[in-house]
Amino acid sequence: MLGDGTDAFVLLCLGKEYQSSIIPVPISYSAPETVIWREIRQAWIARRGWRRYVSFLGVNRVDLVEISIAGMNLRKPRGSGGAAEFVGMYTKKDLQNEKKRLERIIDNYRQQDDPCQYNLSTGSVDCWETCMSSIIDVECPEKVKYDAERQLENLETHRLMTLAFSDPELASLNDFLQGENVVYGHKDTLALMNEWHCPKLREMKFRGVLVEENWKFESHYILLPLAMSLLFGTVIVAKFTFGEWGTAWNSVDSIDSDNGGRSLDEGL
Repeated sequence: MLGDGTDAFVLLCLGKEYQSSIIPVPISYSAPETVIWREIRQAWIARRGWRRYVSFLGVNRVDLVEISIAGMNLRKPRGSGGAAEFVGMYTKKDLQNEKKRLERIIDNYRQQDDPCQYNLSTGSVDCWETCMSSIIDVECPEKVKYDAERQLENLETHRLMTLAFSDPELASLNDFLQGENVVYGHKDTLALMNEWHCPKLREMKFRGVLVEENWKFESHYILLPLAMSLLFGTVIVAKFTFGEWGTAWNSVDSIDSDNGGRSLDEGL
Protein backbone atom coordinates (compact mmCIF):
# COMPACT_ATOMS: atom_id res chain seq x y z
CA MET A 1 0.00 0.00 0.00
CA LEU A 2 2.95 2.32 0.50
CA GLY A 3 4.27 4.14 -2.54
CA ASP A 4 7.88 5.10 -3.20
CA GLY A 5 9.23 7.73 -0.83
CA THR A 6 6.34 7.49 1.66
CA ASP A 7 6.30 5.92 5.11
CA ALA A 8 2.57 5.99 5.86
CA PHE A 9 -0.88 6.12 4.30
CA VAL A 10 -4.52 6.93 5.05
CA LEU A 11 -7.35 4.91 3.51
CA LEU A 12 -9.89 6.88 1.49
CA CYS A 13 -13.22 5.06 1.10
CA LEU A 14 -15.74 5.81 -1.68
CA GLY A 15 -18.94 4.21 -2.93
CA LYS A 16 -21.55 1.95 -1.38
CA GLU A 17 -21.28 0.27 2.01
CA TYR A 18 -20.74 -3.25 0.66
CA GLN A 19 -19.23 -2.27 -2.72
CA SER A 20 -16.72 0.41 -1.90
CA SER A 21 -13.47 1.57 -3.49
CA ILE A 22 -10.57 1.88 -1.05
CA ILE A 23 -7.63 4.09 -2.01
CA PRO A 24 -4.42 4.34 0.04
CA VAL A 25 -3.39 8.01 0.19
CA PRO A 26 0.40 8.28 0.70
CA ILE A 27 1.48 10.74 3.41
CA SER A 28 4.32 11.33 5.82
CA TYR A 29 3.88 9.68 9.23
CA SER A 30 4.57 13.00 10.96
CA ALA A 31 2.47 15.14 8.60
CA PRO A 32 0.22 17.73 10.29
CA GLU A 33 -3.51 17.19 9.99
CA THR A 34 -3.99 20.03 7.50
CA VAL A 35 -1.59 18.26 5.10
CA ILE A 36 -3.37 14.92 5.60
CA TRP A 37 -6.76 16.44 4.75
CA ARG A 38 -5.27 18.21 1.74
CA GLU A 39 -3.85 14.93 0.41
CA ILE A 40 -7.16 13.15 1.01
CA ARG A 41 -9.01 15.86 -0.88
CA GLN A 42 -6.54 15.74 -3.81
CA ALA A 43 -6.91 11.96 -4.04
CA TRP A 44 -10.69 12.32 -4.03
CA ILE A 45 -10.58 14.94 -6.81
CA ALA A 46 -8.28 12.75 -8.92
CA ARG A 47 -10.57 9.76 -8.42
CA ARG A 48 -13.74 11.63 -9.46
CA GLY A 49 -12.71 11.96 -13.12
CA TRP A 50 -15.49 13.48 -15.23
CA ARG A 51 -17.72 13.84 -12.19
CA ARG A 52 -15.64 16.79 -10.96
CA TYR A 53 -17.33 18.89 -13.67
CA VAL A 54 -20.86 18.01 -12.52
CA SER A 55 -21.70 20.92 -10.22
CA PHE A 56 -24.82 19.33 -8.66
CA LEU A 57 -22.94 16.20 -7.55
CA GLY A 58 -21.18 17.08 -4.32
CA VAL A 59 -20.03 15.83 -0.93
CA ASN A 60 -22.85 14.94 1.42
CA ARG A 61 -20.81 13.76 4.40
CA VAL A 62 -17.29 12.87 5.55
CA ASP A 63 -16.91 10.31 8.32
CA LEU A 64 -14.51 7.84 9.93
CA VAL A 65 -15.36 4.18 9.30
CA GLU A 66 -14.05 0.66 9.87
CA ILE A 67 -12.87 -0.94 6.63
CA SER A 68 -12.60 -4.56 5.50
CA ILE A 69 -10.62 -5.17 2.29
CA ALA A 70 -11.60 -7.97 -0.09
CA GLY A 71 -8.69 -7.54 -2.51
CA MET A 72 -7.28 -5.42 -5.30
CA ASN A 73 -9.58 -3.65 -7.74
CA LEU A 74 -8.68 -5.43 -10.99
CA ARG A 75 -10.48 -2.81 -13.07
CA LYS A 76 -8.32 -0.07 -11.57
CA PRO A 77 -5.22 -1.80 -10.19
CA ARG A 78 -3.45 1.54 -9.86
CA GLY A 79 -5.04 4.68 -8.49
CA SER A 80 -3.70 8.22 -8.30
CA GLY A 81 0.01 8.51 -7.57
CA GLY A 82 0.66 4.91 -8.58
CA ALA A 83 -0.83 3.46 -5.38
CA ALA A 84 -2.91 0.29 -5.55
CA GLU A 85 -6.69 0.55 -5.34
CA PHE A 86 -8.76 -2.00 -3.46
CA VAL A 87 -12.38 -3.07 -3.10
CA GLY A 88 -14.19 -3.96 0.08
CA MET A 89 -16.77 -2.72 2.56
CA TYR A 90 -17.05 -0.26 5.41
CA THR A 91 -18.99 -0.04 8.67
CA LYS A 92 -20.08 3.21 10.26
CA LYS A 93 -20.02 3.81 13.98
CA ASP A 94 -23.48 3.94 15.56
CA LEU A 95 -23.28 7.50 16.87
CA GLN A 96 -26.64 7.39 18.65
CA ASN A 97 -25.70 4.30 20.69
CA GLU A 98 -22.27 5.75 21.41
CA LYS A 99 -23.87 8.98 22.63
CA LYS A 100 -26.23 7.04 24.93
CA ARG A 101 -23.30 5.01 26.29
CA LEU A 102 -21.34 8.15 27.17
CA GLU A 103 -24.39 9.80 28.73
CA ARG A 104 -24.93 6.72 30.93
CA ILE A 105 -21.34 6.91 32.14
CA ILE A 106 -21.82 10.57 33.09
CA ASP A 107 -25.19 9.92 34.78
CA ASN A 108 -23.77 6.99 36.79
CA TYR A 109 -20.87 9.04 38.14
CA ARG A 110 -20.66 9.14 41.92
CA GLN A 111 -18.33 11.72 43.39
CA GLN A 112 -15.66 10.57 45.83
CA ASP A 113 -15.41 12.14 49.27
CA ASP A 114 -12.26 13.89 48.13
CA PRO A 115 -12.67 14.06 44.33
CA CYS A 116 -9.60 14.10 42.13
CA GLN A 117 -9.10 17.26 40.10
CA TYR A 118 -8.90 17.79 36.37
CA ASN A 119 -5.60 19.46 35.42
CA LEU A 120 -6.33 21.97 32.66
CA SER A 121 -2.65 22.37 31.75
CA THR A 122 -2.08 18.66 31.11
CA GLY A 123 -5.58 17.54 30.10
CA SER A 124 -5.51 14.71 32.64
CA VAL A 125 -6.83 14.00 36.13
CA ASP A 126 -4.44 14.28 39.06
CA CYS A 127 -5.34 11.54 41.51
CA TRP A 128 -4.90 11.90 45.26
CA GLU A 129 -3.54 9.13 47.48
CA THR A 130 -7.08 8.56 48.70
CA CYS A 131 -8.38 7.94 45.16
CA MET A 132 -10.23 4.66 44.73
CA SER A 133 -7.84 3.70 41.94
CA SER A 134 -4.98 3.71 44.50
CA ILE A 135 -6.85 1.41 46.86
CA ILE A 136 -8.63 -1.09 44.66
CA ASP A 137 -8.26 -2.16 41.04
CA VAL A 138 -10.67 0.34 39.46
CA GLU A 139 -10.26 3.38 37.25
CA CYS A 140 -10.52 6.80 38.84
CA PRO A 141 -14.23 7.87 38.77
CA GLU A 142 -13.33 11.47 37.94
CA LYS A 143 -11.10 10.36 35.08
CA VAL A 144 -13.88 8.17 33.67
CA LYS A 145 -16.36 11.06 33.92
CA TYR A 146 -14.09 13.69 32.36
CA ASP A 147 -13.08 11.35 29.53
CA ALA A 148 -16.75 10.62 28.79
CA GLU A 149 -17.62 14.33 28.80
CA ARG A 150 -14.78 15.11 26.40
CA GLN A 151 -15.71 12.27 24.06
CA LEU A 152 -19.36 13.35 24.11
CA GLU A 153 -18.37 16.90 23.21
CA ASN A 154 -16.31 15.63 20.27
CA LEU A 155 -19.13 13.33 19.19
CA GLU A 156 -21.67 16.15 19.07
CA THR A 157 -19.40 18.15 16.72
CA HIS A 158 -18.50 15.10 14.63
CA ARG A 159 -20.22 16.41 11.48
CA LEU A 160 -17.83 19.38 11.31
CA MET A 161 -15.36 16.94 9.78
CA THR A 162 -17.06 17.57 6.44
CA LEU A 163 -15.96 21.22 6.65
CA ALA A 164 -12.37 20.16 7.31
CA PHE A 165 -12.49 18.09 4.12
CA SER A 166 -13.76 21.10 2.15
CA ASP A 167 -11.23 23.47 3.73
CA PRO A 168 -8.22 21.59 5.22
CA GLU A 169 -7.03 24.70 7.07
CA LEU A 170 -9.96 24.26 9.47
CA ALA A 171 -8.35 21.04 10.73
CA SER A 172 -5.42 22.89 12.30
CA LEU A 173 -7.52 23.97 15.29
CA ASN A 174 -9.74 20.91 15.60
CA ASP A 175 -7.64 17.72 15.32
CA PHE A 176 -10.42 15.51 13.95
CA LEU A 177 -8.02 12.62 13.34
CA GLN A 178 -6.19 12.78 16.67
CA GLY A 179 -6.36 9.43 18.46
CA GLU A 180 -8.47 7.88 15.68
CA ASN A 181 -5.72 5.54 14.42
CA VAL A 182 -6.25 6.21 10.71
CA VAL A 183 -2.58 6.75 9.81
CA TYR A 184 -0.81 3.46 8.99
CA GLY A 185 2.90 2.81 8.69
CA HIS A 186 4.73 -0.50 8.11
CA LYS A 187 4.56 -1.49 11.78
CA ASP A 188 0.86 -0.62 12.07
CA THR A 189 0.02 -2.79 9.07
CA LEU A 190 2.09 -5.72 10.37
CA ALA A 191 0.44 -5.40 13.80
CA LEU A 192 -2.94 -6.17 12.23
CA MET A 193 -1.56 -9.54 11.13
CA ASN A 194 -0.80 -10.48 14.74
CA GLU A 195 -4.39 -10.29 15.98
CA TRP A 196 -5.31 -13.76 14.68
CA HIS A 197 -3.55 -16.94 13.63
CA CYS A 198 -2.99 -16.64 9.86
CA PRO A 199 -5.64 -13.93 9.44
CA LYS A 200 -7.55 -13.61 6.21
CA LEU A 201 -7.39 -10.26 4.48
CA ARG A 202 -11.04 -9.52 5.26
CA GLU A 203 -10.37 -10.16 8.97
CA MET A 204 -7.88 -7.30 9.17
CA LYS A 205 -9.86 -4.28 10.36
CA PHE A 206 -8.58 -0.94 9.11
CA ARG A 207 -9.90 2.53 9.84
CA GLY A 208 -10.26 5.16 7.18
CA VAL A 209 -12.02 8.26 5.88
CA LEU A 210 -15.34 7.88 4.06
CA VAL A 211 -16.43 10.54 1.55
CA GLU A 212 -20.12 10.24 0.67
CA GLU A 213 -21.34 11.91 -2.51
CA ASN A 214 -24.92 12.85 -3.26
CA TRP A 215 -26.97 14.78 -5.79
CA LYS A 216 -27.73 18.36 -4.72
CA PHE A 217 -31.28 19.10 -5.82
CA GLU A 218 -31.18 22.83 -5.17
CA SER A 219 -33.13 25.31 -7.28
CA HIS A 220 -30.14 26.87 -9.07
CA TYR A 221 -28.91 23.38 -10.05
CA ILE A 222 -32.30 22.48 -11.54
CA LEU A 223 -33.74 25.63 -13.14
CA LEU A 224 -30.87 26.32 -15.56
CA PRO A 225 -30.71 22.76 -17.04
CA LEU A 226 -34.52 22.73 -17.20
CA ALA A 227 -34.63 26.07 -19.05
CA MET A 228 -31.94 24.89 -21.48
CA SER A 229 -33.83 21.64 -22.11
CA LEU A 230 -37.06 23.52 -22.81
CA LEU A 231 -35.24 25.88 -25.19
CA PHE A 232 -33.61 23.12 -27.22
CA GLY A 233 -36.82 21.09 -27.16
CA THR A 234 -38.70 24.05 -28.65
CA VAL A 235 -36.00 24.49 -31.32
CA ILE A 236 -36.19 20.81 -32.32
CA VAL A 237 -39.99 20.98 -32.60
CA ALA A 238 -39.67 24.14 -34.70
CA LYS A 239 -37.05 22.42 -36.90
CA PHE A 240 -39.45 19.59 -37.76
CA THR A 241 -42.23 22.11 -38.31
CA PHE A 242 -40.40 24.57 -40.61
CA GLY A 243 -37.80 22.21 -42.06
CA GLU A 244 -34.61 24.20 -41.44
CA TRP A 245 -32.57 25.34 -38.46
CA GLY A 246 -32.45 29.05 -39.34
CA THR A 247 -36.23 29.37 -39.45
CA ALA A 248 -36.51 27.30 -36.26
CA TRP A 249 -34.20 29.60 -34.32
CA ASN A 250 -35.94 32.72 -35.71
CA SER A 251 -39.34 31.37 -34.71
CA VAL A 252 -38.16 30.68 -31.16
CA ASP A 253 -36.63 34.15 -31.01
CA SER A 254 -39.88 35.74 -32.20
CA ILE A 255 -41.86 33.79 -29.58
CA ASP A 256 -39.48 35.00 -26.89
CA SER A 257 -39.78 38.60 -28.15
CA ASP A 258 -43.57 38.40 -28.19
CA ASN A 259 -43.62 37.06 -24.63
CA GLY A 260 -41.27 39.80 -23.49
CA GLY A 261 -43.33 42.50 -25.19
CA ARG A 262 -46.58 41.11 -23.77
CA SER A 263 -45.10 41.07 -20.29
CA LEU A 264 -44.00 44.66 -20.72
CA ASP A 265 -47.45 45.73 -21.97
CA GLU A 266 -49.13 43.95 -19.07
CA GLY A 267 -46.79 45.68 -16.64
CA LEU A 268 -47.69 49.10 -18.10
